[in-house]
Amino acid sequence: MKIQNPHDKFLKKTFSNIEVTRDFINNYLPEF
Repeated sequence: MKIQNPHDKFLKKTFSNIEVTRDFINNYLPEF
């Protein structure tokens, strides 16, 4: 998959870290 814009690259790099991804989900997405 080719990265189309700088935001894609940033998000892919950021969310490749599982701890960052977990913290983001816990803080910004609603609980079910």
